[in-house]
Amino acid sequence: AVFSFLAELMPGLEGRDTFKLSKVSGGITNALYLCECSKVQDPFLLRVFGEGTEFIDREEEAGLLQTLGSKGLGPKLLAKFSNGRIEQYLSDFSTSSPEQMSNEPCVAAIAARLSSLHSVDTTWCGCSLWSQLDMLFDLASTRRLEFPEANIPDLDQYKKVLGVVKKGIETRKEGSNDRGRFAALPYETVLAHNDLLSGNIMLKVSAGVDAPPEVMLIDFEYAARSERAYDIA
Repeated sequence: AVFSFLAELMPGLEGRDTFKLSKVSGGITNALYLCECSKVQDPFLLRVFGEGTEFIDREEEAGLLQTLGSKGLGPKLLAKFSNGRIEQYLSDFSTSSPEQMSNEPCVAAIAARLSSLHSVDTTWCGCSLWSQLDMLFDLASTRRLEFPEANIPDLDQYKKVLGVVKKGIETRKEGSNDRGRFAALPYETVLAHNDLLSGNIMLKVSAGVDAPPEVMLIDFEYAARSERAYDIA
């Protein structure tokens, strides 16, 4: 059934008899599946959007993926459907770790890739970091934000983050002028990733010992026009 569904989205798909679907770890908000069909068909990634992500503009995200894929700055978009999409599987890359991100050769390679992303034209992009923050704060203000009673890992950190969110909502209600202060700063607005966790930075280690790794950024759900320094921070 899954193969038939994929074949409708991707005409010419071959390998029904050898089709294999495997769950891929690492997805936080989405479910990811590696699809392998045949020796002549490159494997690809099936991404099913998770619950609670309806606020993300999927059409704008798909347009961004098409642009970045054509420039080699992200995985190529192969097909899309109502609650997910099919994209290129980066078989030669692996997810980075926080330790790798602080390694000097990796830092240089990430900076170079980020510079290429920041150079992409943003005139078509309707979303900005501020509009995203407005949307998320509106969403958070409708939720009951309480400290969990259960003994969960990193509870102190959870409480700290939740406190920041609550303070942000209260400050915004009071009419904070943070936006005006940022607008007055001499920072260039660029296409920013806005979610540069180690899990969203893929590394392809070169055969050469001293050669820097090749970097590919993934998961552009929160990408928007933003100050360049936000990504760097």
